Amino acid sequence: MRDGCPAFDDWWRDHDIRAPSSGTKSLRTASGQRRFHYSTFQANDDPALKLAIYLAERARG
Repeated sequence: MRDGCPAFDDWWRDHDIRAPSSGTKSLRTASGQRRFHYSTFQANDDPALKLAIYLAERARG
């Protein structure tokens, strides 16, 4: 991309890539493998502060 488009470096540098703010994770717990839905929130006053909330999926069956 950089060879074919001189502006690409500027665009790439300006592109703000962040981790997903919500989704599903599979975690190993004492009771076995569990899936959790999560959401993260960033504090407006301090970007280094984040709150993560995990909600366990209901067991099927």
